[in-house]
Amino acid sequence: MRTDNNIYNQAAAVPFLTEKGRVRILLITSRKSGNWIFPKGLIEPGDSPVYTAMKEAMEEAGISGEIIPEVIFRYRYPKWDGLCHVSVYPLRVSGLLKHFEEERERKRHWFELDEAVAAVQKTVLKEALTAFKEYHLKQG
Repeated sequence: MRTDNNIYNQAAAVPFLTEKGRVRILLITSRKSGNWIFPKGLIEPGDSPVYTAMKEAMEEAGISGEIIPEVIFRYRYPKWDGLCHVSVYPLRVSGLLKHFEEERERKRHWFELDEAVAAVQKTVLKEALTAFKEYHLKQG
């Protein structure tokens, strides 16, 4: 959703699973660069950030689960002659579809948490994963 002063609000999800005490993160590729990223999209009028994060995760990565309604990280970046404000939420994955809306446009891959930090190129995404790690440690 764009505000009057060219600020675009977006929501992103950090999809994760915990198996045998190990945290795994699902990353997807950017359509343009092919870099590893999180599902993310514009918050449409009338939609909540939590709904948007879940919707984008389903469309871009073919995953379902539970968005934890706690913003773990925020960042900004320039785009569309304005500024995007992104709120990042953890997403506990419970299902993975074989076929999904953007499957021909993106790859998806499970990474160990430290591998995910190494795989993302952008510093803000590394910071978001570090914030996720801190959040996850607090949860026990």
